[in-house]
Amino acid sequence: MGKGGKRRASVLSSHCMAIKKKKKAKAKSKTKGKKKAKAPSSRSVKSSVILSGCAVDPLLVGADKEFLNGFPRKLIQESACLPLRKYRGAGLVVARNEKEAVRFLPKLQRSCDVRLMVVSALHDYGIDLFLRYWEGADHRTAPPLWIPEARRSYVNRLSDTLSVSGKIQPIPVITSLLLSSPLASRAPVLIAGLGQQGHAMFLHGMAGLKLGIRFSSKWMKPVLQRLNDEFDMEAQSADLVEGKGRQEKGLDDLSGLSLPPLKSPSFIIEPRIRRRS
Repeated sequence: MGKGGKRRASVLSSHCMAIKKKKKAKAKSKTKGKKKAKAPSSRSVKSSVILSGCAVDPLLVGADKEFLNGFPRKLIQESACLPLRKYRGAGLVVARNEKEAVRFLPKLQRSCDVRLMVVSALHDYGIDLFLRYWEGADHRTAPPLWIPEARRSYVNRLSDTLSVSGKIQPIPVITSLLLSSPLASRAPVLIAGLGQQGHAMFLHGMAGLKLGIRFSSKWMKPVLQRLNDEFDMEAQSADLVEGKGRQEKGLDDLSGLSLPPLKSPSFIIEPRIRRRS
């Protein structure tokens, strides 16, 4: 083979090598793309930390003052996410919506020694008013914000709010919010199924019945069963059944009243409060 032939052969071989390198690079990029596709989606991450199908008003369910004050004040104001309860191995935060929760949850998690769970707020002004009172606004017009000290130990000991696989358990979370609310020691709370949802309504002084928790109707029966257990009452009866809270759980200042199922529609009349102009 002459010099020209050798030169052409070397050019061809180098060209073939370049093509092989390009193919390898493409194969690597494809495998990387596949690996990224297999990574857990934001939806699956959200489903493990957000309690969908439930919303609360922080002004009515209250918060654990010590737990809330353990977070940087600036972060709470910036995120408008309020830490409400600290359980054994888990904590509960209320956020305006799921989008805001996903955005700020990593920052909140770095400031906490337990895994955080998120529940949505019923409305923005519940969070806004709570933040105003917490920041030092006139407390004469504020409802009681902080869960009673006797109830804190009951909440802190609860260990079944997260499953072994790390999923939120809605029943203990909802019942703990009801039983540890600072308003529960001062006013009646009505838990009833209305339409396709369960509602917990607080008789908030002259303001009348106010919705504190809304949750899926599929949780209504187990929530009532757990409340019956907490007050040492039998299962649902055709008559009114009353029970008392246990002292060892800090619930001795509460009583429970189990109502029979209603067979016809109900009606509530409330006084209207004139708003100051």
